[in-house]
Amino acid sequence: MSLRDWALIAQESYTAQPDLGKSNSSGRVVFVQSQEGLILAIPGTNNIECLLADIDILAHDAGECGIVHSGIWNAFDEVWLDVSQLSVHALVGHSEGAAGAIFLAARLCLIGKAPKVVYAFEPPHTSIDSKLADIFTKFNVELHVLRHGLDIITTVAIPLPDFPWQHPKLLELFGKACLPFDNIEDHLMKNIIADLPD
Repeated sequence: MSLRDWALIAQESYTAQPDLGKSNSSGRVVFVQSQEGLILAIPGTNNIECLLADIDILAHDAGECGIVHSGIWNAFDEVWLDVSQLSVHALVGHSEGAAGAIFLAARLCLIGKAPKVVYAFEPPHTSIDSKLADIFTKFNVELHVLRHGLDIITTVAIPLPDFPWQHPKLLELFGKACLPFDNIEDHLMKNIIADLPD
């Protein structure tokens, strides 16, 4: 599938009824069946519970997954038991959902159910150490952490000396910025999709 196809799946997850999690919760998962297998599509922030998860940037010790973003980790911990029972080909998410896709994929790796690929569109920083990156490398997961234009969300939480917030892989940059500085317009799914070829 093309990058645009993955972005469309991420966009559609916002309006689909969740298969896991409640519609008004911060951790939701939509099942998408493909020829290759099950895709978990994960919407991002679109309600107050998601916003509360986003702003909870305390560092949480997630064991083998390292020191992670507390609010988003906890949001997707709510659906982890159900996800752990699945055989998953791929995960895709946007924004908070992209971070959730990263966390769930890493946890699947650690129980011997590594997915083949993860597409994380515009996630915030997920951790302050290299443990997530090490997991994806060890289990040969094709991980794409994507930044459209000058999307500001990919720069938060702001790295500090004692809290060097980071992504589990170097960002893959694509598209043209809507504005000449870090901005929220580049974060919107409609602008991401408009910037990808058919």
